[in-house]
Amino acid sequence: MAMTAAVKDELSRLVVPRLSARKAELATMLRFAGALHLIGGHIVVEAELDTGSVA
Repeated sequence: MAMTAAVKDELSRLVVPRLSARKAELATMLRFAGALHLIGGHIVVEAELDTGSVA
């Protein structure tokens, strides 16, 4: 496993107790790996992540 993958895996397993920090993490993930689509009149949020534990 590459060092980057190991670091991502370790960070994805940390428990973040503060709601504001969890919201910031989610906003960052959606900003860099997410997209909004309009399908059948509904808004769909999609994120492509490379670490399964994050999903």
